Amino acid sequence: MFCCFLENGFFPCSDFEVDYESNENASIVYAALAIDKELQPDKVKRQISVINGKLLVHFEAVEARILRASFSAFVDVPNTCG
Repeated sequence: MFCCFLENGFFPCSDFEVDYESNENASIVYAALAIDKELQPDKVKRQISVINGKLLVHFEAVEARILRASFSAFVDVPNTCG
């Protein structure tokens, strides 16, 4: 976890990356995960993208505690499907 500088200050943020070795595989996972919206969109922002066969996820939150909860919940989803 680290802090990102935004226009209105510093916020806790974190990045998550998984290499699926192809854009096709990464895009399938992206499609499955992108439909799940954040439960607290006013407190957590999540950006998902696919680049060079990798699924990239960037999180920003208003508090470290909220970032940790959102990040942990997101990371648990692929583990329950595999």
